[in-house]
Amino acid sequence: MSENDLRETILACERARCAALLAGNQDGLAELLSDRLVFVHANATSDTKSSLLAKMAGGSIVYRTLVVDQETVVGLSGGTAILSARLTADLLVRGEPKRVSNLALSVWTREDDRWRLVAYQPTPIPA
Repeated sequence: MSENDLRETILACERARCAALLAGNQDGLAELLSDRLVFVHANATSDTKSSLLAKMAGGSIVYRTLVVDQETVVGLSGGTAILSARLTADLLVRGEPKRVSNLALSVWTREDDRWRLVAYQPTPIPA
């Protein structure tokens, strides 16, 4: 896969992830997440695939807006890619409105002939 094709593929996966988050589409999101997912939040808590999906299904996390830009994709050997991007979102966390502005590092890997998110780590951008 060429570098440009890899970039477009990973960005398409990230757009699909964001669309699923905004729509509250747990099934669509589940297809994009690895069973080995390590999802670290900006507040230093973490989730597995099942706990993240449960929070969404229970309404603990509801995305209202979500913008990803300033993307950089780096391909690694073995069917793995890193996406670095800025993520800005308005969401409800346990019913409380929250605005986040983060730099995020995502690790995507090929599993069963599909790209899946295996790790996510945001870092808050200082105001």
